[in-house]
Amino acid sequence: MRGGLPSLDDVADEAAASPVVRSYLKLRGITTVGTLALIASDETQLDKALITPLMAGWKDGPNVATVADADKPIAHAMILHMWNLARSHWLKSAGNHLNAQVVAPQTATPTTSPADPKDEKVPKTLPNGVWSSLLNKYNSAQLHGRDRQFPVKELMGAESIVARVWWEHHRSKLYTPLHLGEILQHRSFQSNGDLNPLAKGQKKLTNLYVEDGSLVQKEEAVWQPRSILAVLDGIVAAKWAMISVQLGDELDITEYCDVMCQRARSRPAKCEQMSLYWSACGWRIAMAMRDGMTFSAAAKQIINDYDRFAEHMAKEDSLKKTSSGAKGRQADPPKGFGKSGKQKPLYRWAPYGKGRWGHSDWTPSQGSSSWQHRSSGGGWQSWQRQKDWEQPRPQNEGTTNTTVALTPSLTSMGKEFIHLAFFDGIGTAELALEEVIGRPLAYLSWETCPDCIWVLDRHFPHVQHRGDVDADNPSELAKTIQQIDPSGLAIIFVSGGPPCPDFSGIAASAQGKEGHEGSKFVRFSKFLSRLEKLVKPRDTVPLIENVLMQNPGDVRFFTDALQAQPVLLDPADFSIISRPRLFWTRLRWCDLSSCPMTGKPLQWQKVHKLPKLILDLPRVTTDDIQTDGLEFHDKVKSGQAKLPCLTTPAPNQAGRPPPKKMKGHIPPSVKLRWQQDNRQYAPWHYQDTAMLSDSTGRLHTPPIAVKEQLQGFPAGFTQAPGVHERARHRMLANAWHFQVAKLLILLILSQCGALAAPTPAPRTSALQFVLELAANEPLLLGPTQWTQQVCTKRPTFNMWDHWEATDQAVHPLFCNSHIEPGIIQVFDRWRRWGDVNRLRLEVIADLQRLADDFREIHDHWKATLPNHVAKVYSQSGGFLQVPLWMWLLEQIKYPDVTTLAKELTVGFPTTGQLSPGAGWLPRLDSRYTSPISREEFLQVNKAYVARKLNSRLIDPHWKSMLDELVQEHQMGRVDGPFETPAEWGVPGTSVNGLPMRSGHNSTVRVSDSPLHHTVDNYIASAVALADGCNLRPTWGHDMASAYRQFAVACIEENYTFMRTPGGVVLFRHNAMSFGAVSSVWSFNRAADTLTTLARKLLWCPSLHFVDDFGATEPAPLAESGFRSFAQLFEVLGLQTKAKKAQPPAKIQKILGVMISTTTHDASLHPCPQRVERLMTNITTYLQSNRLTPEEAQTLSGKLIFLQTTSFGQMGMALLAPLYARAHHLPSDRVENDQLTHALTAVLTTLRALIPCMPPRRFPFQADQPVTVLYTDAFFKLGEHVWHASDHENIPKKWNTNQAPLLVNGWGIVLKIGAQTLFCAGVIPPEVLKVFAKRKAYIFALEILTQVIAFVLLRKHFSAYVVSYIDNQPGQSCLSKGYGRDPAINCVMSFLWCWFGRLQIYPHFEWVPSAQNIADPISRFRFDIVQPSWQRLHLNLEPFWKLLIRVAGDISFATSEAVDAFAVLSEETFLVQDGAAEPEDGYQSGSADG
Repeated sequence: MRGGLPSLDDVADEAAASPVVRSYLKLRGITTVGTLALIASDETQLDKALITPLMAGWKDGPNVATVADADKPIAHAMILHMWNLARSHWLKSAGNHLNAQVVAPQTATPTTSPADPKDEKVPKTLPNGVWSSLLNKYNSAQLHGRDRQFPVKELMGAESIVARVWWEHHRSKLYTPLHLGEILQHRSFQSNGDLNPLAKGQKKLTNLYVEDGSLVQKEEAVWQPRSILAVLDGIVAAKWAMISVQLGDELDITEYCDVMCQRARSRPAKCEQMSLYWSACGWRIAMAMRDGMTFSAAAKQIINDYDRFAEHMAKEDSLKKTSSGAKGRQADPPKGFGKSGKQKPLYRWAPYGKGRWGHSDWTPSQGSSSWQHRSSGGGWQSWQRQKDWEQPRPQNEGTTNTTVALTPSLTSMGKEFIHLAFFDGIGTAELALEEVIGRPLAYLSWETCPDCIWVLDRHFPHVQHRGDVDADNPSELAKTIQQIDPSGLAIIFVSGGPPCPDFSGIAASAQGKEGHEGSKFVRFSKFLSRLEKLVKPRDTVPLIENVLMQNPGDVRFFTDALQAQPVLLDPADFSIISRPRLFWTRLRWCDLSSCPMTGKPLQWQKVHKLPKLILDLPRVTTDDIQTDGLEFHDKVKSGQAKLPCLTTPAPNQAGRPPPKKMKGHIPPSVKLRWQQDNRQYAPWHYQDTAMLSDSTGRLHTPPIAVKEQLQGFPAGFTQAPGVHERARHRMLANAWHFQVAKLLILLILSQCGALAAPTPAPRTSALQFVLELAANEPLLLGPTQWTQQVCTKRPTFNMWDHWEATDQAVHPLFCNSHIEPGIIQVFDRWRRWGDVNRLRLEVIADLQRLADDFREIHDHWKATLPNHVAKVYSQSGGFLQVPLWMWLLEQIKYPDVTTLAKELTVGFPTTGQLSPGAGWLPRLDSRYTSPISREEFLQVNKAYVARKLNSRLIDPHWKSMLDELVQEHQMGRVDGPFETPAEWGVPGTSVNGLPMRSGHNSTVRVSDSPLHHTVDNYIASAVALADGCNLRPTWGHDMASAYRQFAVACIEENYTFMRTPGGVVLFRHNAMSFGAVSSVWSFNRAADTLTTLARKLLWCPSLHFVDDFGATEPAPLAESGFRSFAQLFEVLGLQTKAKKAQPPAKIQKILGVMISTTTHDASLHPCPQRVERLMTNITTYLQSNRLTPEEAQTLSGKLIFLQTTSFGQMGMALLAPLYARAHHLPSDRVENDQLTHALTAVLTTLRALIPCMPPRRFPFQADQPVTVLYTDAFFKLGEHVWHASDHENIPKKWNTNQAPLLVNGWGIVLKIGAQTLFCAGVIPPEVLKVFAKRKAYIFALEILTQVIAFVLLRKHFSAYVVSYIDNQPGQSCLSKGYGRDPAINCVMSFLWCWFGRLQIYPHFEWVPSAQNIADPISRFRFDIVQPSWQRLHLNLEPFWKLLIRVAGDISFATSEAVDAFAVLSEETFLVQDGAAEPEDGYQSGSADG
């Protein structure tokens, strides 16, 4: 046995390996036990590395190894047995060595020398004479005729480390790795010759503790380098140590260390990963040398194994918490540098008395910036070095971990996973998880199907079955998790595929979440919600799947219940089979831009109002599927058709009926094949394109092995003892597609590193402190998810459950949905830390000193700029400080800094593909997905130039435009004027025109949408601060020149010309132009980094809308936020408009809107100057009786903007005629742009309405209870009663002239506090005649019922109303304030004016018809009425008369009608006894109608 390990032949004998297996291993170069043990970390890797090649017939030149088919299972078992034995011996050997290092001897040993060197204690010093001998041997060799001199200072002070390495090589042969920080931690001198502060003043403490009756010495924690310089120093020190003890040939050691240095330099920001990689390589060399391999051979394997290096570099940083010293002792506060260079303490930052310094002592990984290596020197480099070396972090005095990791993975990076698999099926999620990261810490499965359990046991013998989730208990499960993970550091990965039959569109009678199977999803959601609370502080990461639900309400229900975003995925995007499925995750999609499996950009679209991720994965074609002689249909082969989604077979040979939706629609040939197969599958599986044909032309449904491959599994995956083929078909039809599951798990795991954000200990300056804090917390860019409708109550699943849930209904006005996670992060810092005002002062001072240190780097960068870029950046107040700007972004780990740095250096593109923004959500439309080609662009541009020249029109504003061009020329942003080309034939080279209609924008391709902060975001900040302070002023800054501060890349694409009285003038833009899509995207990407830096460095909750920056802060912080933000711009060489600076004020004009904050609320109202200009324009249009399409478009845009500051949706319905004029619709065809009757009425109404619009108010707290309103309506067509919620199923052909005469009814239930009111009635024919158009009639009933409630019951309403409607078009119309029907629009205009007059804040929310408690009331079925409810009888005759006039006169609707209905609403009266009408009262025209 060598090094404590048996020979490979001994292991082969123990495993009874055949000669073929023994010969195969030797041919593969596996001759030692250690090599066999380390060739794979798990059975999957072993199968890929050794078993599969042998089974397929291994061949390497003349060397061949094959196994007969009958012997393959036996050979498989032999190799697996040998590998397990080898691993056992290897681990035992490693464990014995580690124990020998840790355990100290109890008693005195005999004076005689031990027989075996391995039993001797590792010495702390070299034997006498050894060191001198080693030095003499090194120095005796000459280099170019001169004696060499060993660099003794590299190892001085680390003699104990050198002694250990020498002892292991020359005596014990129990090699261990030499870690990067070992010598650096102990040696007396740094590489620059200065004293080493890590070693200075070290105390030799003896740490002993008792274990199993023995005194055991604690291992000293190894210091870990945190910068690239420290990593390189560690490699060089290790090289000299290995050379000194002659661990191997000097040239081999030098080559190995040089390669390591090269790899470290190639990843300067991956210091932690490099340290782990060095240690892993050290263990590989150590174990190889234990088995007798030379250092040269072992090092050569590592040098050639680049994949292992790349694997380590792909991992995320792992923050490891260390001890904070004495319990209860407060950590020292950070210190800042004064002007004299002396350090001074920074006060505790606590504006509200809540902040405190943290006690945790975290050691973050410190990446190095690429910017700091671009100069040979500089103050900042030395400052960085001083930070790393003069302020060593205290070492952890706790027990060190002696576990040896076989292969570093996410587990070795400090991330353990516990997989909870609910409704587990055949374990697709576990299979994908193990393929990505290996076996989790524990795998718990909930599955009741015996066949599935057998498959799980076959593939995952480590699975822990827990049976039926309904029989489990969250508390018991939490206890189990605590036993598995007592430290509480594991990540809980939850997968689940609850039963789908009640949600599928196949089942016509599906009951959704109220069905027997659907309710399991509801109970599971509650189970998971309870479990998450019990397993805190562990992070829970869900991945929940189901079908594309036919009821959108169910999707919203589970979105709220799971607190996760649903996304649609379909493998048909890359495969030959369709399987659209919804997956709920908590992924921050805005942070994900590329596919981890391909590296391609993620692409999106909207399907069924849901975001759909397009799966651009490697194509799976029919050639990739093994079919055993069967052939796919030609259309499937060519990609013209996809195989349908797999469905479960019939439970037995009797078959099953077709889905109700297919009755009468099955082609005869398909029906015949379906019947011949005993109706085993859904009929569409028997279409030609869905079947496979044999050599005779006979059609077959896909066999099980084909289905397994179609789902992404290997053939035979579902095969298990006792599992019949029908069961295998059923299990596959219920399984996830493997590649889809793997992709989602990769995306989820990629974000797991950002789940925990520990706080680092304070450092030496304010800037260092905020940078380190920012580097160790999530960036939280953007809104992270698409905006979802606010849910006012908890999830419910029947009528009475919904009714009870609305007792705690929350009005959306008090759900701060516009607050960004990044803003909340800033607020949390204020409450946790201390004096923010002082922090901002010191950070700005540090930045100003840092800018001086960057001067040399900046000058070098400036010298490389293209001429036109340098012109743009040469501002009167300084020069753009791009190197400093990019360095700061690198320190906070901002994504894709390299691309932004390049574009700021050479210019931003004007055409073509644009870079994505950080934190921007993907676009869900195709507006910029099909750009024109370069050739098409040149043709379009040429035609544009010709058209502009031929028009010969002189722009009326040419003088001011020319003056602006001349001014821009003086600032370096424009070059020219140039001579026109001769072919123009006018007295400026073929050029491209100015962006707009010149074709530039048509070339652009983008995949996301810029983030714009509106006034709603400012209000959200004010609302979020309501609990902490009384005054919340707002401030603002306007960035000077906006787009014009940044240069373009290709100046030849940016010419512009215009006609003047003196001829055509031709200029060329050096800076980005207004009107170009590229300018919007590029500028906003740069502006986003500025708000992020303000948030991270200044703790300022900054927002921006293009070039308008601002924030809402507490009064004590607002002034420092306002000033420090401008100073940050100044440090970076950017300019703000001093004249437009808006100091903090409680009434502030932001984005043309007046924001006012008080102690109780915030409000928005239009700027008086804007209102005055708008009124002037409207008056002009009326007097001239003319409105051009361009003027209509401009006016509608201003009115929409005005709408954001007015109450609710007042006036939105008035925009329809303006849109018709702006877009040249057929309904607006007139001559000479004259006003139509509709436009005249609208403009007249707007002129009267705009001055009276009340402000938009946002109360900080509810000062009144929430009123809950339910309404419903129906009509009877023939013998069928239709509800408004049935709008999609109503027959398309019916007599609309008879619609007013149809039997109908409406019902209202109103709840406020403990009081409940209800009423019912019918709508008379003369009223319905006004809304007789088919599409309007369907939801007019519902809308009119809402009007009845809000007008005639107004005395019973509070200010905050939540109204539930079971008709989605009606709900949409009420929320938007307009529809397609003119009569409905008039009613909507009146209703929102009514809300404005009474200051009622309505919220309209869809409710399933089965949960609408007004449903039976509308049909005069009062059996649900409770004794405490009170019934209202209404006198509606005068109401109907006024309503008919409202529907035909929008001017009346928005003015006099509000007063008239206010008088009418006083006439309602209450009946106390609650007497009910007969059940058929709606037919006889009851008094309620």
